Amino acid sequence: MTRKSFLLIPMAVLLLGHSDKCTGTAFYMVSVSQALETYQRRHDRLPTEQESLEVLTSSTSGRPRLMPNVRADSWDTRFIYRLDLTSPVGYELRSAGPDRIAGNQDDLVFRGERPICSTPIFGCQ
Repeated sequence: MTRKSFLLIPMAVLLLGHSDKCTGTAFYMVSVSQALETYQRRHDRLPTEQESLEVLTSSTSGRPRLMPNVRADSWDTRFIYRLDLTSPVGYELRSAGPDRIAGNQDDLVFRGERPICSTPIFGCQ
């Protein structure tokens, strides 16, 4: 990641307010994004949607795995990973948020800048 990416964690905490679950999910999304960037450097590409985030947990070509496992978000829902050429990083990483329904306003979304929530509901901001 670029030098400014090291500011993502404090920014995520600031933006997500006091919700422990939102903050924990945002921290984890930044960790996953760092693993995705390392994968991209190693393989000259991002994982396909079929490979999903699970590819980060496998050792490849004698190299150690990037993550021990890919856990669910703070609401026990799997992260949604999809390639997105309009995103600065080439992908979108999404948590379905507190209501566990993807695609609505309480989702936390990472597209390269910081994990954000569309609206400040359920303590996610």
